[in-house]
Amino acid sequence: MARSRIILGHSSLLGLALLCLLLAGAAEPQAQEQSKQPDNRPAGEVYKNLQLFQKMPASRLDRVMETLNKMLGVECTHCHIQDQWEREDVEAKQTARKMFRMIGAIAEEHFDGKFKVACWTCHRGSTEPSTSWPEGTPFPAVPDPSPFVQEDKPAGEVYKNIKVFNRMPARRLETVMRVMRLALGVECSHCHVEGDWASDEKEPKQTVRKMFAMRGAIQRAHFEGENKLSCWTCHRGSTKPETSPAR
Repeated sequence: MARSRIILGHSSLLGLALLCLLLAGAAEPQAQEQSKQPDNRPAGEVYKNLQLFQKMPASRLDRVMETLNKMLGVECTHCHIQDQWEREDVEAKQTARKMFRMIGAIAEEHFDGKFKVACWTCHRGSTEPSTSWPEGTPFPAVPDPSPFVQEDKPAGEVYKNIKVFNRMPARRLETVMRVMRLALGVECSHCHVEGDWASDEKEPKQTVRKMFAMRGAIQRAHFEGENKLSCWTCHRGSTKPETSPAR
């Protein structure tokens, strides 16, 4: 599917699909005052210059914005000019739109239309997603006996069945595997058959290869090839990335 078709398709779906995802972990909204009836017209008919949430009920928009504030740890004025919400002066507003479209593209291109990634997945209450674990976090131990070798030859010439890191120096593979264990909070046996490291028997090994391909595709498509993502960015020590804050 052409890139332009993907973007256009998501623009009409983000209002409902992403809203459900964003609100999944948010607290329930406060009860409406009995004297005030919610405005259930489409938000695009009530608010100016909406480009992503036009079709949702206008009464829900405030709650969505509050949830976004929590996801990024910001106030409304991070993206908007107070009392002139429709203005385009703030760059963060343009960035937010790009990120919503990116989330839509990730769902369609890599997860069969399912929203496995949300603002919270990467941001966790910060405007800058983390690409590395907290300072002082202990590194996982090397298996005993160690399957790693300390050579400068390409890893693909030293190890069997290497499909992702085959061009890096073989001596670096130990560090890469320990970083991945830390990011996912697993043992080597989560992906590998111990003692038969070349085996492709375990499904998580195939999944990891797909995730590395996805990471590269996202960076090329949305970050001009810059290294903006790592396993830690989404996983934070868990095999399943979070899509919303814990209740």
